[in-house]
Amino acid sequence: MYRTVIKLKKNISEEQLSILTERIIDNFNNRAGKIDNHSTDPFEFVFEGEGEAAFECIHLAIFKLTEPEFMNFVNVWDWIDDEREYGSVIDSYNKYYKRVRK
Repeated sequence: MYRTVIKLKKNISEEQLSILTERIIDNFNNRAGKIDNHSTDPFEFVFEGEGEAAFECIHLAIFKLTEPEFMNFVNVWDWIDDEREYGSVIDSYNKYYKRVRK
């Protein structure tokens, strides 16, 4: 099982939340496949699936969403692979972004 959990900051406007929600949902419907959001919390998004197609879909969505304009609104973003591997997309992004900006 592959899973990613995105938790947005709570201090964003309803309009911004609507824009971000659409962007997130759209990015998990990509050329690698489609994964639905399994969360009912409007500030949290849980995308999960089995197999190589889910892995590719999630990774492509992560790649497309990790931009400063989006990341500024994210409070927590985790990647979980079968509960054995776990990591923070934010930590990885910050390490990469700092290297690129030098």
